[in-house]
Amino acid sequence: MSDRCAAGCGFYGSSEFNGMCSRCHRVAAALAGQRIELESVVEVAGTRFVVAEVKPWVVAQVTTETTIKLEEPVAPWEAIRVMAFDDTCPRERSTLFDKYVAPFFRARPGALVGEGYEFARDKIRFRVVGVRPESQRRVRKVVSASTEIVVARETLPRRPLLQHVRLVPYQETVDQFPEVDGTREAVMSAFLLEKSLTIQPEDDIHWCGTRWRVIATDPEEGGGATENTMLHTDGFPVESCRKCSRISAYTCEEPGCGIPLCVTHHTKMDGEPRCIDHGPSACSTM
Repeated sequence: MSDRCAAGCGFYGSSEFNGMCSRCHRVAAALAGQRIELESVVEVAGTRFVVAEVKPWVVAQVTTETTIKLEEPVAPWEAIRVMAFDDTCPRERSTLFDKYVAPFFRARPGALVGEGYEFARDKIRFRVVGVRPESQRRVRKVVSASTEIVVARETLPRRPLLQHVRLVPYQETVDQFPEVDGTREAVMSAFLLEKSLTIQPEDDIHWCGTRWRVIATDPEEGGGATENTMLHTDGFPVESCRKCSRISAYTCEEPGCGIPLCVTHHTKMDGEPRCIDHGPSACSTM
């Protein structure tokens, strides 16, 4: 009897399709070579799919080694209720739906929304504060043309505003965004302002295939980015664990290895850090 599909859909796979079922293999073959992004919409043989998760980054190139997992179809929301943050909200609130909210969801048909989801359009930041059916508020679903969108006239409390934020890139993505005459800071400043992001120390920020670590903020507890926020990108790049996406704290000392490792995915042998694959407890840890 065949094993279950390698993509985890629940059907049976076949060695003919690299361990996948025929459906998952067909989707994987159709997407091979494409660059996909989180919450984008892709179409295969007339069927539209939302990209719900991309590992380890939010943007990736699909290859023959990429695992494609197909989830069961999910109905769109019946209704959602959104509020603007007070520190970004314009005085004329009657235009919030037509000028900001509706255009955002038209441009992002693959946005997976749940209660607490935040988004921005033209520097105005919003949060989804209610959904229908309410019993599914922990679920992420799309907003379709049939979804009723209610924009509240009241606003969310004003956030602390960032005076300074210091970011450094992750080493594995730094080459995708080279430093040329301050271009890095200028472009990242525009990105943070456009999204009016709420940023805290130790946050990770993903943009256009690059990944950034928030090292420090002023005020210390973080806050919302504004046009007056000073961005600093000096400092050495950090590395992420090659076993997961967390920031690394160690390097494997096994001869010929040397990969960066986080606290979880390392062990000690003779006082030196090792991959769990190379350490003494490898069999019981993996």
